[in-house]
Amino acid sequence: MLINENRLSPRDPKHRAFLEEELVKYLFAGGAEKPAGYVTPDTQG
Repeated sequence: MLINENRLSPRDPKHRAFLEEELVKYLFAGGAEKPAGYVTPDTQG
């Protein structure tokens, strides 16, 4: 989701660093950044 919504390239070292940080947050810290404007499926009505 982050790659598509933020138009990230897995080849760009800066983008990979951002993705790695978000992965660590998601797996170990209990949260990660969501793309701007993201709405959870259960609240779309």
